[in-house]
Amino acid sequence: MKKKTLVVLTKKWGRNYTGATLATQYFVDRWASRFDRVVVFTLEIGNYDNTKRNISVLKCKSEQELLLALKEEENRCDSSFVGYSDDHLGYLLKKANIPYIHTYHGNWPDARWVNAEFFIKSFYFMPLYKRTIRNAEAVANVSIYMENFTKRYNSKSILIRNGMDFKPCEADRCYPKTYVMVGNIDTRKYKNAIRLAKYIYNIDQQVRINIYGKAIDKSVAKRLEKMPNVRLMGQHSIIPYGSYCGLINVSEIENLSISVCEAIKSDIPVFCFNIGGLPEVVKKDETGYTFPKRDYKRMAQKLVDYACDENKMRVDKSVLDPFDWNVAAKKYMTLLEEIMKDTTK
Repeated sequence: MKKKTLVVLTKKWGRNYTGATLATQYFVDRWASRFDRVVVFTLEIGNYDNTKRNISVLKCKSEQELLLALKEEENRCDSSFVGYSDDHLGYLLKKANIPYIHTYHGNWPDARWVNAEFFIKSFYFMPLYKRTIRNAEAVANVSIYMENFTKRYNSKSILIRNGMDFKPCEADRCYPKTYVMVGNIDTRKYKNAIRLAKYIYNIDQQVRINIYGKAIDKSVAKRLEKMPNVRLMGQHSIIPYGSYCGLINVSEIENLSISVCEAIKSDIPVFCFNIGGLPEVVKKDETGYTFPKRDYKRMAQKLVDYACDENKMRVDKSVLDPFDWNVAAKKYMTLLEEIMKDTTK
């Protein structure tokens, strides 16, 4: 009898990464027991648990080397294969004749319009993502917003929410009339924070913003540091959301931010633009407030009003009920087993 082999194709592999990379590892940990072998092909390796006997990780130097390694794996006559991908490289599984499921975590096509750099990058990434989505046996999406996008290229597109292993920490102190922002400081997200902070300061100089994240773009970080109502807290593994009166997200493109979900789970409201998948969890007077894209004046006024209001919102955390790693892993496993049955007939 042939061994059941799961082939995972991901750009990065390691617990010290975030986002899609970490989600893939949470799932693989839960799937591994259902397969005889799990083989991970990647371009970059970080810190990971290498004690699991049936999981092996192979690092390749290029996409061409990945393809050759995948084809070599597929030529093994002792195994039947099913694949999983989480980024634009998924189409390589099809080239290696390995049927696969793809999870779309991306922000394309919205990201194309962020700036000139992203516009140029879109000519590389978008064709590969479309190819990856088209060739997949099924496409999973973490938001309804992106499900509507992937359905244009693959009719078997479904919604599977990522899980949450986040446990709110007890607030060691309270920052009155202060909001929190979370995420590495780059141009895409934080140039907007500068504009918003100015509007807030002009309305009420006592309302402040504390930012947790690594300073990727030094010039943006320096501009933020100079603002009297902004404080850079640095990179932290634990974010004390409960110490603040709310989370601010000023991204103009968003699939579904994990920090938004973490804030809601920590009983603080979210203030963000009405973009991407955010309105699926940010509900007016229940979990926060959304604003028209780039309407910084209205957002700033609401932030000041809410900070000064003694009657804070009671956040409805039930919106996060579908965010469960075990539930999501079972949904994926059902799809993977269906593909395995089809390929072994």
